[in-house]
Amino acid sequence: MINLKKSAILLGIAVVCTEGFVACDDDDEFSAIHQLPTTSNNDNQQTNNGYEKTDLLEANRFVYEVMSTYYYWVDEMPHLNYRQESDTENYFYKLLSSKDRFSFISNDAEAEAESDQGIATSKGWLYTLARMGTDTIAAIIKYTYAGSPSRNADVRRGDLLIKVDDELMTAKNYSTLMSKTSGKYTFLRYDAEKDELVSVEKEFSNAKIIENPVAETCILNTESGTKVGYLLYNSYKSAFNEYLTEAAKTFAAEDVKDVILDIRYNQGGELEACRHLCSLLAPKDVVKEGKELLFYEFNSILSEIDGYSRQNYSETFMNELEEYNLNLNKLVVLTGGNSYSASEATIWGLKPYMDITTVGDTTGGKNSMMFVLTPEDFVDNNENPYYSSTINNWYMAPIVAVYKNSTGVSFDTSNGYGLTPDVYVDEFSSLRKGSLGEIGTTSDPLTAAALKYIDNGYSVDGNKSLQQPAEKVSEIVSGGFNGRGGAMVYPKNKFKIKNFK
Repeated sequence: MINLKKSAILLGIAVVCTEGFVACDDDDEFSAIHQLPTTSNNDNQQTNNGYEKTDLLEANRFVYEVMSTYYYWVDEMPHLNYRQESDTENYFYKLLSSKDRFSFISNDAEAEAESDQGIATSKGWLYTLARMGTDTIAAIIKYTYAGSPSRNADVRRGDLLIKVDDELMTAKNYSTLMSKTSGKYTFLRYDAEKDELVSVEKEFSNAKIIENPVAETCILNTESGTKVGYLLYNSYKSAFNEYLTEAAKTFAAEDVKDVILDIRYNQGGELEACRHLCSLLAPKDVVKEGKELLFYEFNSILSEIDGYSRQNYSETFMNELEEYNLNLNKLVVLTGGNSYSASEATIWGLKPYMDITTVGDTTGGKNSMMFVLTPEDFVDNNENPYYSSTINNWYMAPIVAVYKNSTGVSFDTSNGYGLTPDVYVDEFSSLRKGSLGEIGTTSDPLTAAALKYIDNGYSVDGNKSLQQPAEKVSEIVSGGFNGRGGAMVYPKNKFKIKNFK
């Protein structure tokens, strides 16, 4: 008999995981879920159809076991015999619903484990791709992590990467060039004195670094003198929860009553990090009483099992964090097209309890939860591995549930987008003036609009829109946020660009 020993709960599209899944204890109930394709013999020996137990067959069975039990759209899965599939990854993606933009599989569990701890072998930058001219692509640098190769080489927010090893980036080669682990990188950088873009060259290589998702914290002041705590949070990783607590302590020491939570680049992550952050920000009585933050709607199979009911799969505020809670009754959140899942869950989960104002652009649109599962999560009654250790490099993260807040509703993502901002601001509008603006300062359009809103509240006409979405850039290139996400058209005609070729 197979039991699920442990799992990871994921609210995001980045690869992160945490302990916390509780399986059904009823072996008979669990067994009934797994109706394996029948053959004349079992997988442990050769059958008269010529099948034998191999790494491929075991990996395929692992995919079948997980998807036929936990996948949210299990009723829509095609009936494919895993024994007849020659590629495990392709088999997984064949099973996905057309509604699913996020489920994934990988055979690099080591990288997944490092990601949990914020360890990355990278240049340490976040970027968005943009078209410049007919075929030329630029990567607009949005952020560089402290201690990273790009930060150490003085790569700056707003720099436009146009060449790698003297090769101009185009729609055909940008993916290859951006994936290089080292090289000479040519940027265009705005020179305010000359009022033009100048060429800057840097040489550096990928390195193993710690990307602390609690990337920036500071105290800002509005024009009226109101103190505001600012937090740039780039990924929900519970290994860094102590840094969230420290940020809350800093804000409390300054007696701030207003906070700007910047999650415009945050693609989501671990449920426990989401609960931790919300418990620091929500009204104190909500946290003290451990009220409901989120609950989940599972597939038609799991919904019949008591362990997957709202009562048993309801996430609550963490009353153990009451000591560090900021007791806010309002919160300003900076959002963008790369704000997914746990970022959206933070907004959605807090909304019933406090005034949430979002500033920026529409979020990515992922109102769902994943389980991160490995072959090691499945054991028999004797605690012996059900699968051989040779396939333990595989893991997958299928969508298993849609999350809802305490009011019992979710938000619509059927159009491929998420939460519409209360205050629309184009982050890249300042590029038309020559600079992207520094994160956490009034030179950044989103931060400036948030501070203005904190001072002025609703505009005269009764809505929260301080800036209309005029001249909004369009998405034309796939890739962008560390190779994922949307892209934009860069307004080349707004600048005098020299030595472009």
